[in-house]
Amino acid sequence: MEFIKSFSDPEFGFYEKRLCVLVFLYTITNSFPVLQALFSQFIPVHYCDVWDLLHNNANQTWISEMKSNSTWKEALLNLTIPWEQSTLDVLSRSSCYQYNISSIEFLHQGGTWNVSVHPFNYRDNGLIRCEKMFYEGVETSFVTEFNAVCDRSWMRPMCTSLYFAGSIVGGLIGGVVSDRFGRRPVFIVTTLGAAVSVLLSAFSTSFTMYLILLFLS
Repeated sequence: MEFIKSFSDPEFGFYEKRLCVLVFLYTITNSFPVLQALFSQFIPVHYCDVWDLLHNNANQTWISEMKSNSTWKEALLNLTIPWEQSTLDVLSRSSCYQYNISSIEFLHQGGTWNVSVHPFNYRDNGLIRCEKMFYEGVETSFVTEFNAVCDRSWMRPMCTSLYFAGSIVGGLIGGVVSDRFGRRPVFIVTTLGAAVSVLLSAFSTSFTMYLILLFLS
């Protein structure tokens, strides 16, 4: 309240008011890349996309029904995804590995469902890394767009590091440029540039493009 009252103070002139408005605008535009850096660290529940292992005769409608049926979903995951014990002794499904299976076929015979797994001794074939990921409960995010998990988990800290690196470089260059051209034009240009970079980053077509825009923001 004291800050708001200061706007009516005669000593709080037009220059001070204009400066406050510019700082507010910078705060708004600067909050988006900070949120980007935070949301890039969110990791949804994920595991190998094993739905492609289903027999080729299975249509998409049937597969969708299986995904929504918790019993069949658990049965399929138990067949394809191994269990791992974390360093905290917590047992959970592997997020990066699956059994070396070529295909799975669910057969309806005599009123019951039978499962045919190829090869039959698939558990002896060892584990393979996921070729494709399935994310539960999340349609799109930074992690799902770039598959920033498992072998590509380095992408998440890379985003945070590059954002702060851009802030350091921008601060060093901005001070020198401001001394030459003035603080106001440099402030306005950098604020607008950050806003445009954040907006364009939402339409990034590659991880490299996303990193460049995050650095500029």
